Amino acid sequence: ALGKAVRLAPAAGPSDYSNWSLALQKAGRRDEAIEALREGAGRHPNDAVIRNDLAGLLRATKQVDEAIRVLGEALRIDPRLAPAHANLGLCREARREWKAAAAAFEDALRIDPKLPRAHYELGYCLNMSGDRKRAVAAFRAAVAHDPKDARAHKELGVLLRATGEAG
Repeated sequence: ALGKAVRLAPAAGPSDYSNWSLALQKAGRRDEAIEALREGAGRHPNDAVIRNDLAGLLRATKQVDEAIRVLGEALRIDPRLAPAHANLGLCREARREWKAAAAAFEDALRIDPKLPRAHYELGYCLNMSGDRKRAVAAFRAAVAHDPKDARAHKELGVLLRATGEAG
């Protein structure tokens, strides 16, 4: 019913499509959720957020190349959309492109230094690319921003022991 209402409403905004997509996802209908976001992106060609939402769902369904393409559109529309940079980092990470992923997370953090998860993911990618010193700094930032993040504490401890910095 929500989908029909969104389709019929000439003034349906991007958030209407995002809500429709979320309802479809909760119902386990991911392919339809993707199509809802595609339709919304088509009706709202200047909306970067709906494209970021679409890219996140594409990435979650292992359509990483398509997600990267859609994120390119989102970032052309709004280059200051920090979540889109972080999403691009996750896509590059999925392809094991560690340096490109780290660069995307750094871009996201330059725009929004408190972006959830970005410090952790930056640390992970830096570590995977062999830059342990910068990885330690990123994991320290992750712990500072979210002291309850057990993964960040673990990764930081492992790196500190590996580099001989653990006390």
